[in-house]
Amino acid sequence: MPERLSLEYENLSRKWSEVAPDYHKQYFNIYLARLKEMTALLEVNIAKKWGTQYPICKLHKLSEENHPKCVVIGTLFKNQKLKPSILKQLAEEDQLVPQPIVTHFTDKSDELFIEDELQRYLIISCIPCDYLVTGISCALLGTADDKGRFIVEDYTFADFRPQIPRPLLDDSAFVIFLSGLDLVNSPQCDLNLQLFTFWLSGLCDVAPFRASKITRVIIAGNSIRNTPEQSVNQVSNPYFYSLGGVRILGTSGQPVRDVMRYCEITDPLEVLENCLKWGHLAPTAPRYFGVFSVL
Repeated sequence: MPERLSLEYENLSRKWSEVAPDYHKQYFNIYLARLKEMTALLEVNIAKKWGTQYPICKLHKLSEENHPKCVVIGTLFKNQKLKPSILKQLAEEDQLVPQPIVTHFTDKSDELFIEDELQRYLIISCIPCDYLVTGISCALLGTADDKGRFIVEDYTFADFRPQIPRPLLDDSAFVIFLSGLDLVNSPQCDLNLQLFTFWLSGLCDVAPFRASKITRVIIAGNSIRNTPEQSVNQVSNPYFYSLGGVRILGTSGQPVRDVMRYCEITDPLEVLENCLKWGHLAPTAPRYFGVFSVL
């Protein structure tokens, strides 16, 4: 049996796994903290894209300051008539108004709003509403009218952050990601898991030396059914760690799936790319996607 490659490992996700769940905190404080963190990143992009010629204004002061053109920073809210509603569910249970079963909540009538700590404005622009979701922090360049609308000429998100240099290793190393195990209701996977364990242990004749280069196994999405999740097999969801100096951050897939439910993006890789541009791992949380607060 070939000797297995070993790399230095550090768990960087303890802040998500060592906090007791708190179900009493409201969404408002979470969105305030998100907007505060993202404002600094957005201000850098504002300076790069539009310079300093346009003032940055608070939404609730637009009517007072009356700038011909300015920049506002806030969080997007997507008003969707098809989104799940507890009132609609109660009406259905009481047999008042039967509701159609839908799994995708976009519609031509969807509207985008931008909101901050005190105010909300309807967005009028060519911003691709179909490809955005609630919870994204952004900066808009435009003009406010007297009807509670903000007419947008241009916009920017936090965009990609500077790439952390990846260390060069002396030998190839691999990380395995498993998903779709469905450990709750799929006894048929036992044989496949046993074969995988044999191969991983170097007991099979198929590429034993490649198996020796595997330094970590991550069991990811569709493996258990309880969400939101605390520690499972000693890691949290999301999971952030460093292996051989390479930092890896991931989830079991629920944030990506939830974004796809509220917009027209059908490619999970495109959702992941947009999450990098938006600067948020789970933009639809906590309004539409259940999470534990760690604020």
